[in-house]
Amino acid sequence: MLYLLVYSDSVGTREDVVSMLDNMQIVLSWRYDISHSFFVASDATEQELSDELHRRAPKGRFLFVRVAGKERQGYIPKEGWDFIKKYE
Repeated sequence: MLYLLVYSDSVGTREDVVSMLDNMQIVLSWRYDISHSFFVASDATEQELSDELHRRAPKGRFLFVRVAGKERQGYIPKEGWDFIKKYE
């Protein structure tokens, strides 16, 4: 499954979030193309991902949203679209 993670500065810097995602065993892969957001591939649920991130950033504000269906549009690099297609 593919999720979009949107987070505030209260979670940490991009480098902090990269480190957190890298250390979450339930995260298969991730990618970023837009500030304060990541695409996250995982077999876990939104709740499980949220719980894991909350343990690492208990005062942070963030949202995991499942990316599903074909109704989406935007301007990101081709590699971003390839990542979406791979994990959707």
